[in-house]
Amino acid sequence: MSNVHRLTVRGAVLVGLTWSVGSIAVHAEPVAPRPSVAIDRPEVAPGEHVVLTIEGFTATSVTVSVCGNEDRRGSADCNMAASQSVDMHTDGAPSTAEVPVAAPPVGCPCLIRVSSRLNDEVAVVPITLLGHPVEPVVAPPNPDTPLVAVSVDATATPRGLVGWVRSNLGGSVPYEVTVTVKNLTTETLHHVTLFGSQATKAMVSRSSTSPATRCGEYRQARPDSMKSRDIAAMDGAS
Repeated sequence: MSNVHRLTVRGAVLVGLTWSVGSIAVHAEPVAPRPSVAIDRPEVAPGEHVVLTIEGFTATSVTVSVCGNEDRRGSADCNMAASQSVDMHTDGAPSTAEVPVAAPPVGCPCLIRVSSRLNDEVAVVPITLLGHPVEPVVAPPNPDTPLVAVSVDATATPRGLVGWVRSNLGGSVPYEVTVTVKNLTTETLHHVTLFGSQATKAMVSRSSTSPATRCGEYRQARPDSMKSRDIAAMDGAS
């Protein structure tokens, strides 16, 4: 009798556990759609229009731009001047827009980039631009690697005998200052700006622009007329 009683108790415990497990409910949260963009045709010539289907964005408006170089370097690879703004549906439905395709400032591989104002939502779709050059993809520069090297050389240039005497007696002396900037990368750096000042009775700072240079460095001799210019890559730079 005692054996039968023990088996009965164990059976009751097992039944109780079975019912407990059966009462567990699993709830799955819905997954929000990710930003995406689709194009009506994969090949187009610059200047033609394409129809985009955009969805998954929480932003109320997005910016559409055409980029080269696989958009590896961000807006520098994109034709931002010809970018288009598109309003999104607020009910979550896909939005469609017909946009012109402008040639990017760099070669393909190309894509159409759709982004929110803060760039926290981005979607891209590849596109073939007929007649646009195809170039090797260039990766963005390493932020820990310096892009340029700057050196400054100042030479006293007193004018005439009086100037030399004044300089030897501790008087004011004019200097010719040469600023040398070397491009340490393998690419042309655009709109490199130098800011300089000279000490006279007051600190003076001026800026201006100048054309590009063919070599990997340039020298500017007057600190009161610092330049902004493009600097080509040095031969053999790494």
